[in-house]
Amino acid sequence: LNAKKALEKSWKLQVFEVEKIIKKRSEKKGKEYFVKWKNFSSKFNTWEPEENILDPGLIQEYQEKYIR
Repeated sequence: LNAKKALEKSWKLQVFEVEKIIKKRSEKKGKEYFVKWKNFSSKFNTWEPEENILDPGLIQEYQEKYIR
């Protein structure tokens, strides 16, 4: 059980590259973006809070492409 918790913690500390933002939603706690991760299949896409998107250019690109 301790090994499992250590593995989960190590995943949380890693930074992964975003291929693109697919969707956006507003939650009570703020904006979230549905992210396609680079070098991962779409089954690993996740909703991420705005503060987890470290490259503001990704949000800008999403807004220019999908929000008009």
